[in-house]
Amino acid sequence: MARANWGTGYFQAEVYRQIVEELGYSVRDPAGLELSPAAFYPDLARGDIDFWANGWIPHHQTHLDQQLADGSLIGDIVVPIGIELAGGGLEGILVESVTAEAAGIEWLADIGDSPETAALFDSDGEGLANLVGCNEGWGCQVAAGN
Repeated sequence: MARANWGTGYFQAEVYRQIVEELGYSVRDPAGLELSPAAFYPDLARGDIDFWANGWIPHHQTHLDQQLADGSLIGDIVVPIGIELAGGGLEGILVESVTAEAAGIEWLADIGDSPETAALFDSDGEGLANLVGCNEGWGCQVAAGN
């Protein structure tokens, strides 16, 4: 078993590891094999890894659409099974509700349109809200076209 190389995948992988062990299988600790999706999907298709619990379909579809060295598509060999989040993962701007309600924030533009509201999220004092977004190459970054 492998696990994703992002922190939020650790807990998920551990839950699945324990479930699979309770079913009677031996599972290597996934902490010893942390991979990005770009590394995981080809390794799975080649049979180097059996599974991980960190697939984000449809965001990882681009990895399934890639070819292996022999010309075969990863998606012809690797098949997602089961659903954890039927509606997909939540993506977008997340603000805790007390601040959002107090400042009247419903859309990203509500932060940028008001210097007072932007100041609520300005951690370095340069006058702009500091936002955390998707890492380079993550599914949400790819899907957003940024």
